[in-house]
Amino acid sequence: MKKKSKISSSWTEERRGAMSKRMKENNPMKNKEVSRPVVEKLIQFHTGRKRKPEEIEKCRQAKLGSKNPAYGKPQSEEAKRKNAESNKIRALERAERKRREREEALNGIVNEPSQTD
Repeated sequence: MKKKSKISSSWTEERRGAMSKRMKENNPMKNKEVSRPVVEKLIQFHTGRKRKPEEIEKCRQAKLGSKNPAYGKPQSEEAKRKNAESNKIRALERAERKRREREEALNGIVNEPSQTD
């Protein structure tokens, strides 16, 4: 179940629309730089955070079909070549990472101290 904040649940549609319009026209954070300590705090909060399956699906649905900024736009041959190269590199990196993880798991099993002492 979706949790609503106390403020947004008490606002009328008219008030919400007015606030949205005001923030689009005169947002107090527009063109402001965020201080380094705040950035560090945000990085620390989001690092290692796992998204819930519902969050992942919501993000996926938000960019499907005509909602995707690249929808209906043809890719140039150069863009296709760059994407193919990037995908190959990522696939090789993924395979290498899996190989290392398997090796580490096997080494952990082989190098465990014996319990027969």
